[in-house]
Amino acid sequence: MTKRIKKSEQYAQKIFNGMIRRSGETMYRHALNVRRRLEDIGVQDEDVLIAALLHDINKFSDENIHNEIKKLFGQKVSDLLKTHQKFHDTDIKIKSPSNVNRDYIIQTYVNMAEDPNVLLILLADKTENSRTIYALGKESRKKASEKALYVYAPICRLVGLFGFSMELEKNGFMILFPSEYFKIKKFIKDKSVLTKNMLENIRELIYEYLEKNDIKPRISYRIKTEYSIFEKSLRYKKEGKLKADYANLYDIAAMRVL
Repeated sequence: MTKRIKKSEQYAQKIFNGMIRRSGETMYRHALNVRRRLEDIGVQDEDVLIAALLHDINKFSDENIHNEIKKLFGQKVSDLLKTHQKFHDTDIKIKSPSNVNRDYIIQTYVNMAEDPNVLLILLADKTENSRTIYALGKESRKKASEKALYVYAPICRLVGLFGFSMELEKNGFMILFPSEYFKIKKFIKDKSVLTKNMLENIRELIYEYLEKNDIKPRISYRIKTEYSIFEKSLRYKKEGKLKADYANLYDIAAMRVL
């Protein structure tokens, strides 16, 4: 950890001292988690990491704090925070989630991002927030879940943040459709051992075949997410083919060969 990062942590602890979020988590812990999410995806720019840690500073209207941040951490951190505030304050409303024009909303958000680093901070924050949606009031919880599922998850997928996207989908889906989420979760659990064994056998066969032909492949596989399976189930349901226990859904895994 560099001296500058350590200094930003000490400053954040001082500024957020005693502040508690609705979930019971401290404001500082949340801020630290947002920064760590960026570190986990390979962000090394100290200005971006410091801005991520201090992103909630925008809740303060005291101009002295903003001037202090500029003095302590530089112009770029100050600019990132100001742009983040402008971006954060822009609210694209979803009138009908089932008919939302995802492409339009995604493109609008991406176009608004003057600096891609600000979009990264915003998406890391939204993903972290999705963990504690349950602590919001009923209407706020519904609105936050819809945005997690229908706005932020698709944006994350578009810019290659697949881990963020899957987490947003899971947390939003679990709040909006709890019955379906837990049914599918059980369905995956019941099928996972058999499916993983089958995929491993297929992987070995493909690898052996390609190796004989002097090809060194990289083969990976995964069980699809609860929300991905739910989306597929909707197509079956529309055609009147879906069983109540999802037993006739077979496309629940994916394999990649490179």
